Amino acid sequence: MYNGERFILSAVSSVLKQTYRNFELIIVDDGSIDDSEQIVSGIRDKRISVYRKTNGGPASARNYGIVRAVGDWVAILDQDDLWYPDKLSKQMDLAKTNKYGLIFTDAIVSNMNAAKEDLQREVKLSSMYLPHCGFILRELWMQNFILSSSAMFPRKAFGSICPFREDQACFGVDDYEYWLRIARSKRVGFVDQVLVERRIHGGNYSYSNKKARVNMLRSAMKIRMNYLCKQNICSSNSISKRDLSNIYLNLVDIFIYNRQPLESIKYLYFAVSADFSNIDRCLSKISSIARRIYKRSRKSVYSV
Repeated sequence: MYNGERFILSAVSSVLKQTYRNFELIIVDDGSIDDSEQIVSGIRDKRISVYRKTNGGPASARNYGIVRAVGDWVAILDQDDLWYPDKLSKQMDLAKTNKYGLIFTDAIVSNMNAAKEDLQREVKLSSMYLPHCGFILRELWMQNFILSSSAMFPRKAFGSICPFREDQACFGVDDYEYWLRIARSKRVGFVDQVLVERRIHGGNYSYSNKKARVNMLRSAMKIRMNYLCKQNICSSNSISKRDLSNIYLNLVDIFIYNRQPLESIKYLYFAVSADFSNIDRCLSKISSIARRIYKRSRKSVYSV
């Protein structure tokens, strides 16, 4: 956790209310300067261990906690998210049926700013990103549909596959990079139930900081390209030039949303370069962007 005084108590409470009781809860205070440490220190439960370290980012805090864990499985919960009571129980039931390198669940994304932003209050993650299970390296390469707070993986795999990367190149997408490493050789399981609540509140790092969002998008794309080059995904998992072109096009919308027109133009160029036969969809994307800009400009004129 880092400066999580607003949400940390409810997050910890959601863990302690799990119907699966045989767990340890390791809380890592990543150098908070608010009252987070005092809040968690006041919670009395023998299953809780609290550690404080200098600030190093999400990957550093996760690694710090995992190396101190003694259980067979590791589950992550970000400070502003919630687990539903049956979350661990459902995942452990699935873990008994097969050898999985990762098990994740469906989730609800709850926008706590919906009233002022005119956005939907709650939406299922699976309705935004289609989940997959089994050997899913290709699908996961195309789209990260695994929420870190829903993920659970064997602790022994942590040592063999290496920890979350703490370098700047993976800042904000260290979990995605780790899921890809697991998916290279391991089966991934999915519990098709909403068992996690992801709370968007404006203080989330990737939500409140536009520059951070853009950097995370770039980092995720670099990770994909590294796998494309080094892991031979194209030939072994049938990622086509069209797939790559469509990924670039999907990023165009996100950069437009974050008001990064130059980035959008650059990724349009990448999309055409990756697969020129996809030019029709590229032109359609340009037309859609032009209409959006026109409507926004008309709205601005009328509001003056």
